[in-house]
Amino acid sequence: MLKVFRNAEKYHGRKSAIGRDVCRLRKAYYSARHESSAQIDEIMGETASEADSTETSSCDKDGGHEKEDDIIRCICGLYKDEGLMIQCEKCMAWQHCDCMGVTSDVEHYLCEQCDPRPVDREVPMIPCPHYAQPGFIYFICLLRDDLLLRQGDCVYLMRDSRRTTEGQPVRQSYRLLSHINRDKLDIFRIEKLWKNEKGERFAFGHHYFRPHETHHAPSRKFYHNELFRMPLYEIIPLEAVVGTCCVLDLYTYCKGRPKGVKEQDVYICDYRLDKSAHLFYKIHRNRYPVCTKSWAFDHFSKKLTPKRDFSPHYVPDNYKRNGGRSSWKSERPKPPDLPQEDPMPLLEDLLVNHEAALQEEVEPSSTQPEGEESTMVEGTTPPPRLCATETQQTKRDKLNQILLGLLDKLPSKNAIDVTYLLEEGPCRKLRRRTLNLPECIFRK
Repeated sequence: MLKVFRNAEKYHGRKSAIGRDVCRLRKAYYSARHESSAQIDEIMGETASEADSTETSSCDKDGGHEKEDDIIRCICGLYKDEGLMIQCEKCMAWQHCDCMGVTSDVEHYLCEQCDPRPVDREVPMIPCPHYAQPGFIYFICLLRDDLLLRQGDCVYLMRDSRRTTEGQPVRQSYRLLSHINRDKLDIFRIEKLWKNEKGERFAFGHHYFRPHETHHAPSRKFYHNELFRMPLYEIIPLEAVVGTCCVLDLYTYCKGRPKGVKEQDVYICDYRLDKSAHLFYKIHRNRYPVCTKSWAFDHFSKKLTPKRDFSPHYVPDNYKRNGGRSSWKSERPKPPDLPQEDPMPLLEDLLVNHEAALQEEVEPSSTQPEGEESTMVEGTTPPPRLCATETQQTKRDKLNQILLGLLDKLPSKNAIDVTYLLEEGPCRKLRRRTLNLPECIFRK
């Protein structure tokens, strides 16, 4: 019987007069078979569902291509074949009876396109869900101006830039935008839609994070358009919605694209995050599958094989050498005003010469050389002389400032212990330079 119906549709067309008659005959056949399913099982020895699956596998393929499925085109925009549905006799499209406000006993039904008439595109949920709050009306789809938003849709949101006096974020209206980059918008999955008593429209759902918004190892790679589902739920006004996008699992992303979706608005989501955005978990069950029927999905001739090659971190070129270690020390030019030789002998010579000069000033010879007379004139007051201790301290402070300046100009990043230069006595021994500097005035 089904083969007869298919042949008639194939040669006369589904939208012809005979094709519409075939549609009514098929519905009558299915109804009669359902009523006689018990007798058919006794005769055939198999259930009706097994017969359907056998018939579909053997007859629903023509030339390697799958048979054209029944088209679902309802005003709600959802492709679910759940609940009571009715078929248009002209275009053969199926629609939900609850969305169209009709019953299944209509003899000759035409959709809103074949029979133009005004319809309400905002479809309420019938019956009211168990989680409904008093005074709220929940919807399957709502309009934001001319944009139809449905349960399960992914949308772009304006980011929070204003806050109330209590510190709560305020979602801006999309009308404030003239042009904005998609990367600066939040991505949000709508789970519930409703209107309050004032008629204001709201949506409830969860957010998606981009790779640079997560905490991960620097070596982790991502797809260039990868997202991560977050357990971050929020109630947002529909005024904050900028536009729609599409978030697919990896398997569906490689097969094709939903009709009417731009490529730059398609994203991959294969992992979910915890609340701290640190831990990644594989998503094994997609809660929002996409219809992949030929009338709703454009299949690729060859499946894609994307690779994770995107990193949100910018790595400078000089960090990509030496096995990933930094090479800035080898490439940094040396200061031109510093000598290239070891500065330790220079510091030692400077200290020795300065101490010799200090010894001569503080302790001059008590006897004058022979043949020289004193130039002191009688009756004049000799110039004041500083005591040896005060003069030594003054010179030492000056020397400390000079040495500290020299230490600051050293190219080495580590401090150098030069306290042995201050030790007194002719048998002063040179010590090896150490990295740890004791508490002294020469600490860098």
